[in-house]
Amino acid sequence: MTNAAPTITPANRPAMMGKCATCGSTLIHRGGQLLGHTGIRAPFPTISTVKPKSPTPLTAITGIGNAREVQLIRAGIDSIEKLAVASPAVVANAMMGVSIKNANHFI
Repeated sequence: MTNAAPTITPANRPAMMGKCATCGSTLIHRGGQLLGHTGIRAPFPTISTVKPKSPTPLTAITGIGNAREVQLIRAGIDSIEKLAVASPAVVANAMMGVSIKNANHFI
């Protein structure tokens, strides 16, 4: 956490508020000793405003270009995470020219 400063939660408890060193999101660490009141109140109930990562695109896989990505998305498979749990039959049916045996390669 960078630019950490003491603050008080809405429940009048000590906390430290600062920025994430990686993404710059506001972070709040509850607890600890309050070193001085800055007049700043911590937002509530948010502990962190870090946004979740977006899914990994299918084109990150060798052999899946834009056309195959569109085919998989139409079948409801829009990320590597969803492809990893898809059945070979579903993948083969979604991708033109791909057999069930070859679908295992993409999974």
